Amino acid sequence: GQYADAHPELCRELIARGHELASHSYEHLEMSSASVEQSYASLVKADQAIRAVNGDRTILYRPPSDISTFRDRAVSHGLGSEIILWEVDSGDGFKNKTLYEVIMRVKKNLYNGGIVLMHVYGATTLKALEELLPYYKEQGYEIVKVSDLLLKEDSFIDVTGTQRALKHETELLPSELLAPLNKERATYECLSGHQFENGVCTRCGSTKPEKFRLTNGVSVTAHGTREGLYRAKIRHSGEQRFTIRETDANGNGTLLVSQTGNWSGSVLLYGTPSFALEYGGRGGCSIETEQIGYTRSKQFSGRGAFVTDIAQLDGGTYQLTHDGKSNFVVRMLTTDGETVLVSQTGKSDLTVKLGIPDGSLAVFEVLADGNWTITPVK
Repeated sequence: GQYADAHPELCRELIARGHELASHSYEHLEMSSASVEQSYASLVKADQAIRAVNGDRTILYRPPSDISTFRDRAVSHGLGSEIILWEVDSGDGFKNKTLYEVIMRVKKNLYNGGIVLMHVYGATTLKALEELLPYYKEQGYEIVKVSDLLLKEDSFIDVTGTQRALKHETELLPSELLAPLNKERATYECLSGHQFENGVCTRCGSTKPEKFRLTNGVSVTAHGTREGLYRAKIRHSGEQRFTIRETDANGNGTLLVSQTGNWSGSVLLYGTPSFALEYGGRGGCSIETEQIGYTRSKQFSGRGAFVTDIAQLDGGTYQLTHDGKSNFVVRMLTTDGETVLVSQTGKSDLTVKLGIPDGSLAVFEVLADGNWTITPVK
């Protein structure tokens, strides 16, 4: 915001050239330690400075240091802003990173639909762009504004700053996948590339193909070999940001988790025979993946992020409760598509009407930081 106040003519020139301005607070306020009043004052002041040169457009917001709290999320949403994060940190903001290291960090990690983080004060930024922009254009990539990449129809941006699809094409959800699955396990290639047959690695004899462990910031990949719906149970220890994304055979990826510090929970995967999970971060991370099974339960409870098994539900009214301070997003997935039942922060106690035929099969995906329940109301 303070840049927009100090350089309004430069901002107008940027807009005229087809770029867009977004908020990063007014003075790079660290939201994790800021009060509600400080968050509000900083974001409002930045919003006013940007609108003075940008006009009445939707303003995107990237939290300083990429650490967001329920306080700044509530303020930014109240201002009509969407929260946006990034997938690839170029490293240009670190004094100890050479030009070669910055370029290779981008080339190794950027994928179709990805967002790269770079800085106005980076010593290597301009020279890196002089090589990276032609490099990607020669491969057929198009460099676009963030709002052109996001805010599409049939999608929403959740409280973590990640864009999620509201609906999925029917071919991603074949009807046979929503039948009782008897809790079959996914199988994986061994980390060394060995193949598993009948649950045993043909070379090293390992009997745990559905688990792998990542440590010391090493990025590794595990490839799925079965098609279906999966639940990935994730535990991460460490102080730094980490990401986990799902990719297909062409390298196109979907960001599943982007968090900072210790985190545990589960995310929903739409597995194909060639899908892969990739981890990037510094810390210890374990991921256990299992194919979603069938449950006769009609009520669910948990803490934090969780994906339920397939449930045979009755249409009607359900009560959703949450006692946490931050995220609370509940999605319901059926053969008819995907529905966001609630997306808000803080405590919640509400009822929702599920417009589904009695006996329909459904999966709930919950993104939360506290205890939650989903219970039918009789």
